[in-house]
Amino acid sequence: MHAQTRGISPPTLSYIPAPGNQVNLSLGGAGTTGSAAIQVTPMGGSGSGPFATTGLNCTISGNGASAFSVSPGSFSFLPGSSASAIGLSCNAGPNIQLATLLCNESPGGSIGQQQSWPLRCPAALPVPPSLSYDPQPGSTIAFSPGNALIGSTATASIRITPSGGLGTGFGATTQFNNCTVTGESVPGTIAGFQGASFTFIGATTAVQTLNLTATVRATAVTATLNCDEVGPGSPLRGSPFVIPRSWPLRVNAGTQPAANLRLLKTASAQQVQVNEEFSYNVQASNVGSSPEFGLVVIDQVPSALTILSAAGPDWTCRIDGNTVDCRLPELIAGRSADFNIQVRAPATPRSISNSARMTSLSNSTALVSSATVDVVAPPPEPVDLAIDKSDSADPVRTGSNFSYLLTVSNLGGSAATGVRVDDVLPAGLTLVAATGTGWNCNGSSTINCTLAGSLAAGASASVSIEVTAPAQATNLSNRATVSSNEPDSNSANNADTESTSITAEPPPPPPLRADLGISARAVPASVLTGQNVSFEVAINNIGPDPATAVIFDGTLSAALEAVGASGNGWTCTVSARQIVCTRASIGVNATENLTISARVLPGATGSADMSLRVVSSVTDPVPANNQGQVAVSYQAGGADVSIVKTDSVDPVAAGAQYSYTLTVSNAGPEAASGVVVSDTLPAALSFVSASGAGFACTNTAGTVRCTLANPLAAGASAAATIAVRAPTSGSSISNEGVVSASTNDPNPANNRSTQTTQINDRTVEQISDLLDEAAVDPASEAALPVVSAECADPASALAAVCEEIVDAADDGRIGEVTDALRAIAPDEVLAQQLVLREIATTQFFNVDARLNELRRGGGGFSLSGLTVNSGGQAIPLSLAGEALQAALGYGDDEGGLISPWGFFVNGNITDGKQDLRNASGRVGVDYSSRGITAGIDYRLSNRSVVGAALGYAKFTSDVNTGSELDAKSLLLTGYGSYYVNDRFYVDTRLTYGNVKLDQSRSIRFRVGGMQVDELARGDADSTQLTLATSLGYHLNYGAWTVTPNLGLRYIRNDVDAFTETGAGAYNVSYRDQSFKTTQLSLGVQIGRAISLDTGVLMPQFDFSLNSENSDDPRAQASLVNGSPSQLFRLDQQGTDSSYGSAGLGFVYLMANGRQAYISYRHTFGNDDFDRGSLNLGGRFEF
Repeated sequence: MHAQTRGISPPTLSYIPAPGNQVNLSLGGAGTTGSAAIQVTPMGGSGSGPFATTGLNCTISGNGASAFSVSPGSFSFLPGSSASAIGLSCNAGPNIQLATLLCNESPGGSIGQQQSWPLRCPAALPVPPSLSYDPQPGSTIAFSPGNALIGSTATASIRITPSGGLGTGFGATTQFNNCTVTGESVPGTIAGFQGASFTFIGATTAVQTLNLTATVRATAVTATLNCDEVGPGSPLRGSPFVIPRSWPLRVNAGTQPAANLRLLKTASAQQVQVNEEFSYNVQASNVGSSPEFGLVVIDQVPSALTILSAAGPDWTCRIDGNTVDCRLPELIAGRSADFNIQVRAPATPRSISNSARMTSLSNSTALVSSATVDVVAPPPEPVDLAIDKSDSADPVRTGSNFSYLLTVSNLGGSAATGVRVDDVLPAGLTLVAATGTGWNCNGSSTINCTLAGSLAAGASASVSIEVTAPAQATNLSNRATVSSNEPDSNSANNADTESTSITAEPPPPPPLRADLGISARAVPASVLTGQNVSFEVAINNIGPDPATAVIFDGTLSAALEAVGASGNGWTCTVSARQIVCTRASIGVNATENLTISARVLPGATGSADMSLRVVSSVTDPVPANNQGQVAVSYQAGGADVSIVKTDSVDPVAAGAQYSYTLTVSNAGPEAASGVVVSDTLPAALSFVSASGAGFACTNTAGTVRCTLANPLAAGASAAATIAVRAPTSGSSISNEGVVSASTNDPNPANNRSTQTTQINDRTVEQISDLLDEAAVDPASEAALPVVSAECADPASALAAVCEEIVDAADDGRIGEVTDALRAIAPDEVLAQQLVLREIATTQFFNVDARLNELRRGGGGFSLSGLTVNSGGQAIPLSLAGEALQAALGYGDDEGGLISPWGFFVNGNITDGKQDLRNASGRVGVDYSSRGITAGIDYRLSNRSVVGAALGYAKFTSDVNTGSELDAKSLLLTGYGSYYVNDRFYVDTRLTYGNVKLDQSRSIRFRVGGMQVDELARGDADSTQLTLATSLGYHLNYGAWTVTPNLGLRYIRNDVDAFTETGAGAYNVSYRDQSFKTTQLSLGVQIGRAISLDTGVLMPQFDFSLNSENSDDPRAQASLVNGSPSQLFRLDQQGTDSSYGSAGLGFVYLMANGRQAYISYRHTFGNDDFDRGSLNLGGRFEF
């Protein structure tokens, strides 16, 4: 005010951003340091000097304060000063960190406003670790030992050490891979680098080692190792980066071991036929005294040979074209090792020489061994001619003509040339003619027939010799022979004799003859297993007579089963593999057709054929063509399995359970074995269960496999059901099911099926209905609408815990949901009413103690000491009667101890407890306080006194579990007491003051797999107004004093809005609160004076009945990071109470106004609230 009088005023400060707005510190790329600034601009003001200066001092508070810093922390602004910036920085960690910036203004040296900004430091961007190497890239790596034996192994290594990384995931990953060796002076020497790959993530410091090996050669080997150091993309680096790393390598020349190798190559046969398989054996022997290492045998197999395989114990062989490369790591002294090369000879005769060459690490000069094989043509197949001779009639009438049919067949494997038939006719027969296709016949009594060309293997040729029977009856025997240019392997069938009876009687009519023939074909010629095939059978009658009672008999092989048989005029019966068809007759030169339907069995093996045979009741002159065989080629048809995937509902509410049905069908033709349905669930889905008739299902890391126990028959289907839970936020999810089988599938295109399901965000109402069962008390009911709204918002800061809460509700884990709702609800704030009420009571106790002294004429200085009190009225320290006061020197206006001015200091210690009652919303509070009140008063007259007192109290309390509510108060009380007459008094007290509340709220719960443990802090200012009045009447009975009394108290508290910090998404902002309490007490005090040598002892007893009527504690709050319209409406029910209080005390009065006292008081009659008090005190005058 002095500075303003002189025209000096400090500037006011404006801020960008404005106080109360959250300041988000930003990271400058990959790393851990974030920064931001607040612009401070001074405005107005005049003059200079300290009274024209506005100071600003800034600090950071909150749970995450240690991660933040402010620079500079203090400023001084004069009128006209330029704007400055409050620099903020933070060390980002793996999680988001929160704190509060507090800046205190001091305009002109006085205490000004405190400004605050919530601060947010984001989680650190991932940093891939840097890699260091030992030895460094570019340094030559020498393998050890440096003087190893040739063929032994030398080693070397590179140590890779990560450092400086942060975070997880791809962005925090550095890889070391893609190693190759180039410029190897002896190829194949260096190993150990192939496939080497190391991954380093985030802050890891684990050392990895790349171990290299080398085969020691006779000469030094040099090479270069090249590897890639691969890091992720980032805002600074862009796309993934690759840093080439390379090291020169050196392997010293080895020392020569004393060894002696031998190589021997042999063939399994010296001579083989064309296209015949044979083998080479290659044997290496060590006849020395020390091991031999690194044996390499190269065999350039001649191109005329076809290599089939190359293998041998301990050898590693590979075939590249016609080169066989076999290697043996070690051959110890005195041992041998061999391998075989299986080959096929060429199709033409020749002589083939083949050489093998062997080297070792100790001997680069190749040892050579060769083997020669002659490939020859196979010997010709032998010829086996057979002759069959038959007569056309028997008996034959004398002088009539008949014929002999001579059929020559080549049963051998080669064609016969110069085939000749000789037939010496018996006496009496006369040659008429000898003919046959391809035959040239000569002679009359001895018939010689020569076949032109050759008679192929399996072929036959016939000659017909027509003759005239002799004139006399006789029995004829006619013998024919066959020969060829080639040796005959079976001469026993080179001749055949036919006997014919010649009779003078007319011969009986010849028997009917019908030469039936049968042929068949398969339509189609090739099928798949499980498919049908038609065998089209044609039966013809060459004659010369009709065939009657015709019977067709077909037998199917094991690979087939009969389906049906039909044909015009045929009657058929069919069993599993047997078909029998009959018909009345087949005319001469007629052909009748049959169709036999069969199916190739699934899984069939062996040939699929049908044996055919036809007979009739008429003699068949050529039975050889009455039977046959027809076959169909086939391939495994497999099983055409397919899958169709459907969802049980679409769209699906977020967080809801639904299912996929995967239906597998087998279109055949075979049964499907080893059927497996697999489904890799999208990461957004949560697996619940999987089952299906006949299926055994497992879930491994989100991949569901359902295996069908039995084969799935052709035409059958089976279904598996996978139950899942949708994500808690809306999205479109595509999920693919795949079916496979161990049986060949000819159509894999239908083995996959994808189902797309729309997941809709749950509405607030849906989530509220889901969680409603868990809202079982006022606290959880207050959290229900807020949590429902947050869980319906995919972008909510509570999204992660919402997912767990919704999952728990869907699973029926209601207790977990209730615990979460209770923990999220900030009902701890309701404890403020109790604490504020007890603060008022503390001031009441201290002031009432002074009034009790004044009522009986006390004055001067009073010290009322330790009080442990939870309620009731204070014990008055001066209840002595007038006679007692006179005896102790009270009452003298001039020489006595009474003075119109009085000064007192009263102390108070309070402990109390309110029990937790979830059902009514009552919070549990266990509290203690320390208070002191000092005052001064003035006695207006013997009947009236007025005064004023200033009280300070400090409260600490535990609320519910893990939460705290502390308070500090400064209260000013004006009081007065008036005696209407000598016995009846009226007291009045009016108090007003400020209370500072400091609340820490524990949010601790577990739901599903998430454990939440946060601590929210906030502080609030409160004003308190109290008014109390009491009436009393003293009744004296000798040394006894009985004082009935009646008291009325009114308490009003107004709490300002405040906001929590430190608990991230669980911080809430509280709205203003106001609540009132009225207390009525009716009691009596009884005291008695007992005179002692050194003073007067006064035992005192008090008793009161109390009735308390309060506003039900109510509070409204909203999540700091949530919607401000969604409120926690917190309500504690049934706070009105009635209880009694009883106390016993002793006051000791001594000369010169000295006093000492002790008393104890306890409440009773209230099950939820308990109070006990122990009072100690003393006073003296001066």
